[in-house]
Amino acid sequence: MKLIILASGRGSRLKSLTKDKPKSFIEINGKRIIDRILDNSKYFNETIIVAGYKSKLIKKYYNKYRIINNYEFSKSNMVHSMFKVSKYVNSDVVISYADIIYDFKIIEKLVKIRDTCLPLNALWKKNWEKRMSKKKIYLDAENVVLKGKKVIEIGTDIKKQLPKYQFMGIIKISKKDFFEMKKFYKLLENTSIDLTTFLNEFIKYRELGLKYRVFKNFWFEIDNQKDLLVAKSSKVLRYY
Repeated sequence: MKLIILASGRGSRLKSLTKDKPKSFIEINGKRIIDRILDNSKYFNETIIVAGYKSKLIKKYYNKYRIINNYEFSKSNMVHSMFKVSKYVNSDVVISYADIIYDFKIIEKLVKIRDTCLPLNALWKKNWEKRMSKKKIYLDAENVVLKGKKVIEIGTDIKKQLPKYQFMGIIKISKKDFFEMKKFYKLLENTSIDLTTFLNEFIKYRELGLKYRVFKNFWFEIDNQKDLLVAKSSKVLRYY
């Protein structure tokens, strides 16, 4: 199984903090975000980093890993980065955003699950209330609709009630589904599509939901400077 870290984005909402380095190089309590994610490499046969913005720095410090360049990073999105690694995919994969921090136990459990699976966070509301106002949560969070043991809708606007769970920017994809998704991505002809919108379109296309697993482990998304302050003030990260 392979770990694929999508680290091509600039992180413009972090402003001057990413002027001279990739978003994943932001340090939280003395440790880079990407290093925290790379701690999970022990669960995989290979770790691949998809770089873009300031890719030379990633190549300089992380050359022991396979690094793939998304040269179109400024005009594309994470889905485009994900399929840049296609020729190296010969097994199931776990995809991880490069701007998130999470408990390693999520990966430890995820790699044992068969088939494609979406980890969902059950404690996201408490975390997000520290990041933004309730009104903004409705605008920034994404809908997750479940039916039985499957996610049947994801990434859509929240209309009335906040969802019980939130997508964490991590997904396990079986080898079979990876290449089925790649074929579907080519049909869309949309390099700027984001991952949750893509997953939602894929669910509709295949007319099947995606398996999910609920976690209560810690998880932080670093999207702007306020998020960074929230993460740095977290007691749990003092020991992680």
